[in-house]
Amino acid sequence: MEQIIATIAEKLGISSELATKAVGIILNLVDSSVDDDVKEKLYNVLPDARALAQAGGEEAGGGGLMGMASGLFGGGGGAMGAMAAMGKLSVAGLDNDQITEMGKSLMSSVGDAGGEELVGQIVNSIPGLDKFI
Repeated sequence: MEQIIATIAEKLGISSELATKAVGIILNLVDSSVDDDVKEKLYNVLPDARALAQAGGEEAGGGGLMGMASGLFGGGGGAMGAMAAMGKLSVAGLDNDQITEMGKSLMSSVGDAGGEELVGQIVNSIPGLDKFI
C-alpha cells in the first residue's frame, strides 16, 4: 500500500498524509459496500488495505450534509455512501479532478494486484462509483 499511496500522492501533487487519508476513505466505502467474499479477495491481495479502510471510517469531518444524509439513509454503502465519501474527500482538500484521478489510480492498483474481475465486483457493488473513476 505504501507504493500505491506514494504514486497517488505524486500524481495528484499532494502530501502522502492526504493521499493516505483519501485512500482510506475510499477503502472504507468499499469495505462498507461490498460482499464479504469481495472484501476478502481485496484484503488477500492488499493486506494493508484493511487497516486503511478502518482508519478511513474513523475520519472526523464526516462529509457535511452528504455524511449526515448517508447516516439517515442507512450508513456507508450504496449511492449515498459514495456521495458521502466524495464529500469527505472534498472536505479533506481534494478537488473533483483529483478525486477522479485518485479513484482511477487506486482501482488500477487494485486491478494490478487482484485482477480486473475484482475491480468490476467493487465498482458494480457501489452505485455511482463509476462516475468517479
